[in-house]
Amino acid sequence: MKAMDGWGVTGWSNSWTALGSDASDDEEQGVVLSGYGVQRKVDPGVVYVPPPDIPGVPRWHPTKPSRGRVLEMSWPEDRQPATRSLLDIQAVLAARRHALTADDADLATLDRSVDMILVTAEALHAADASIGFVQPHSCRVGEWRDGTPYVVLPDVGFAWDKRAGLMMPNWIAEPSLPALFEQGAERRNEDYLAELGRQDEDRHLLERAKDAAARERADVKTLARLVAAALVGPDEIRRWAGDKKPLLKLPARNVATDTRAEIWDKVIAPALAGQFARVKDLRSALATHRPSSHYLYEPPAAPWSGWSILRRTALVAAAVALIGLLWGAGGPLMRWLQGRPAPFCRAVTEDVPLHAKLFALAKAREAARGDVTARPAYWELLRECHAEHADLATCRSNCLAGLVAEWLEQAEEEGRAVRERLRARPRPTPDEVRDIAAAIAAIHEAGAVTKRTGPSAVVTVLERELRLRGGLPPASGGKPERQAAGDRDG
Repeated sequence: MKAMDGWGVTGWSNSWTALGSDASDDEEQGVVLSGYGVQRKVDPGVVYVPPPDIPGVPRWHPTKPSRGRVLEMSWPEDRQPATRSLLDIQAVLAARRHALTADDADLATLDRSVDMILVTAEALHAADASIGFVQPHSCRVGEWRDGTPYVVLPDVGFAWDKRAGLMMPNWIAEPSLPALFEQGAERRNEDYLAELGRQDEDRHLLERAKDAAARERADVKTLARLVAAALVGPDEIRRWAGDKKPLLKLPARNVATDTRAEIWDKVIAPALAGQFARVKDLRSALATHRPSSHYLYEPPAAPWSGWSILRRTALVAAAVALIGLLWGAGGPLMRWLQGRPAPFCRAVTEDVPLHAKLFALAKAREAARGDVTARPAYWELLRECHAEHADLATCRSNCLAGLVAEWLEQAEEEGRAVRERLRARPRPTPDEVRDIAAAIAAIHEAGAVTKRTGPSAVVTVLERELRLRGGLPPASGGKPERQAAGDRDG
């Protein structure tokens, strides 16, 4: 078996494997799998209801010994599929944005991928189903061996039943992009579980049509948020909506500065406002204003300002003349103007030792942005500069507060990275315990400097992981978390 990263989110793990070693438990269908495909292990309490037979929506089949915990799907080719999510495509385009042209292959891939996902979603709703629990990795695009593009939605049909009384899976408790769900990930899972349970119910035609319309309207908004993330990236979406909140509408233009292309006002904003009732309507709007138009947008040239330019020119000339007079007059003011101002605080003059340190701090900050290993040295220098600036008599402002807040944010981000790196590894090692403990210590240290009050949500999550790996004693009142983890792993 070979692990497959990013192949949907509802599986605890996904692996590329040869099929046929276990008999299928799908007696009703009588399916016998052979060849190659994907094996998925799911968390306890996860249920699967096969979706309608639609291209791009795989059918999973449980294996007998697993009691529904292990499912398999066959794959038409004998090689592991190489697929990407829309966010993977966005990362490639964002890095090359200023060099993109209308005939760029990556832009064509983005337009084609979005359209194929919408075609699949439209077919699901035509069959009285929905896209289900969706995150960025739930929509995979790739190419067959002959170059034909395809789309796969591997999470359709999966939901978690909390009535089992087990620990909530991470893909619900900590989704990678919570902004996709209008009422939160847990509510989205409950709605989808109810939808799966109603598929075979004999209900009145009018009631079924009403439910179907509500499902499709919700999916349109979710798909519009997914397209928005494919244009500006998940970090920008989180900045607009907040870390755990849904994206209900576009923020003001001065906040969302990169939303001047027509696709935002003609497609994304109306979709979020509920003006598109069907996936077909969203697809039609995106055919006119393609996702690639966001990357190709060029703001119009500013109009000639006429006399205002001449007035500004006269003011500049007067300012130059005044500077010339001051230069000839000399004095303390000119010496201050001639001095090289320090970064972050203009009150730090060249005769203060902090002056050179602030220049070194600026260089260390740039190095730390691109190299994680350079961050400890940068944070140590920031701590020194922050303490010296606090004792500076010539400046009583907290000029380095933004850098310290950035430090805390980076420490918490690294803590999340440690959590993501270790979340799928069931057996702890001493290195993992040290990594988690180091991440917690870094966040505590940054929080102490910023005088932050209240616990950090990242620290709470990391401490839970530390308990699961034996690094902290179990929390009082209830089953120890180490045992709970064992229950989850089955």
